[in-house]
Amino acid sequence: MKGRWRKYVAYFSIFLLFAQLFSFSAIVRANEPVQSPVVNGNDVTFRYVGTGEEQSVLLAGSFNDWQTDGEKKIELTKESDHIWSVTKTLPDGTYMYKFVVDGNWMTDPLNNNKADDGYGGKNSVVVVGQPAQQQERVVTLVGNLQNELGHEKEWDPTATATVMKHEGNGLYTFTGVLPAGTYEYKIAINGSWDENYGAGGRNGGNISFTLEKETEVTFYYHDSTHAIADSTWYTPIPKEKQPRLVGTILPAIGYEKEVDGWTPETSSAFLVDNNFDFIYTFTARVPKGNYEFKVTLGDSWDENYPQDNAKLNVLEETTITFFFNAKTKELYTDYSPTGSDGNVQKDRLKHNTWDSLYRQPFGAVKAGTEVTLRLAAKKGDVTKANVYVKNTTTGTAKLYAMSKVGVIGDDEYWEATFTPEEKGLYGYKFIAMDGAAKAEYGEDTQEGQWGRAVDKNAELFQLTVYDPNYKTPDWMKQAVVYQIFPDRFFNGNPNNDKVKKYARGNEPIEHREWSELPDNPRMKDTPGYDGDGIWSNDFFGGDIAGIEQKLDYLQSLGVNTIYLNPIAHAPSNHKYDAHDYKAIDPMFGTPEEFESFVQAVASRGMHLILDGVPVVLVER
Repeated sequence: MKGRWRKYVAYFSIFLLFAQLFSFSAIVRANEPVQSPVVNGNDVTFRYVGTGEEQSVLLAGSFNDWQTDGEKKIELTKESDHIWSVTKTLPDGTYMYKFVVDGNWMTDPLNNNKADDGYGGKNSVVVVGQPAQQQERVVTLVGNLQNELGHEKEWDPTATATVMKHEGNGLYTFTGVLPAGTYEYKIAINGSWDENYGAGGRNGGNISFTLEKETEVTFYYHDSTHAIADSTWYTPIPKEKQPRLVGTILPAIGYEKEVDGWTPETSSAFLVDNNFDFIYTFTARVPKGNYEFKVTLGDSWDENYPQDNAKLNVLEETTITFFFNAKTKELYTDYSPTGSDGNVQKDRLKHNTWDSLYRQPFGAVKAGTEVTLRLAAKKGDVTKANVYVKNTTTGTAKLYAMSKVGVIGDDEYWEATFTPEEKGLYGYKFIAMDGAAKAEYGEDTQEGQWGRAVDKNAELFQLTVYDPNYKTPDWMKQAVVYQIFPDRFFNGNPNNDKVKKYARGNEPIEHREWSELPDNPRMKDTPGYDGDGIWSNDFFGGDIAGIEQKLDYLQSLGVNTIYLNPIAHAPSNHKYDAHDYKAIDPMFGTPEEFESFVQAVASRGMHLILDGVPVVLVER
């Protein structure tokens, strides 16, 4: 009896041991982070983690000619309420792909390896095996600097002396010493011009820089983003100080073996700057839970941010990108606990053309100058943003994807940087999206700083791009300028006061006494109004002869340059609506009077600037 009892106890103990093993194994599998894609030889498993409400998830890519119907259609099936998957057998090679979720195209949220799709967005990338083209891929620095760097020719993509070193994970570098001078360069792939990158991406313009003295320069290229940089303006965080996440979030996402996750030297959640914009990122699938985290520079606590632990309350499992701004030392995420509500809050969109927070540099820029534009939105409201830029001179346009770069109060800021390579008049507007919902933010057609949000067809903000060879005249640098509105400066010849009867069409000219205020039609419904309700048809008698008679006075003030508002033949008193730019308006004088005035100005060593704007613009 005792023997049988011991045998039953032994059997029961073995059963408990197996139960514990199987239970622990199940827990481990349940807590493992979902990955996509998973490459096993030539079998590739793609997974999409949804909300449970999706009706259809398709896979489209270069391996099926991007088809979403017919024989090449690839459907994912549900593994669980939230996870969809499909496994395909693919030959060795590099493939681009996207998911199509209920008709909406998107990149794989679990895959950080992305490349430009040629339409202003991104494709996800998967590498199967070791394709020949990957093994043979050669990245070469080309330009008018190759001779100085040891090659006998310039602009030669076959050069071996300027082949860049692959540092891993798509990052290539080259370091060399260059003498003082101005240089231009691009990046060529596999020894030819068939695939090359420059300013703006593939087949982009040359990138230039100037050295004042002999300098060691490092060049950077990333093969997934095709971003390019050089050490004349860009310095990455050193490898030994590479940013990494630490905190209670690490065990949850599978990047720390320790229980608490607060040990920098064991963290493998490294943030990288693949765009060379000083914004380091890391993306992971984060389970539901409350977390605290920081970023350390290197494997110690010597430098860590922010001062207090950052906190994150994830309401349901989702993909989150962590951002660290190397310049401002700001740590933030793109997590929005409410997700998309399908509505862009237009009243919270903001862009100020006069504020360096939103636009740098201010005003007109030289061709080839990098321009940064920012859009503010309510924190967590916008899921995607683009900026549409058009060269209105040539008619060419491009859409630039914006990145979320920071949060101030309840506003989050989206940013895009581009380089206008040609002179001309450019226009731009912003396109903000919240899921499928969209709003545009552009010029409000009023003088001032802010724009306005509309559902579509927003007016364009203006950006003037001028010839980089333009040089301000030396005399202008020392000029003391006096601007004159001719009709209100001084009446030197009363005989021309009434040489015209009409302004526009049959509108009569309104003559005012010199000491009276100009007519203001906005006041026409107020008591005591004595005007005719018409804009800009009232004249006071100022003319060119009057300005000439006051040249002694102007010089006594130290003025050496006179800026005249328009004087060409036009119906209004401001003359911006000129219909003959070659004739002086008779109410301002005769050609002979103008010639006398010009000679008098010149004889005094003064300069004269004439305003001649063909189109009146409300913004710069």
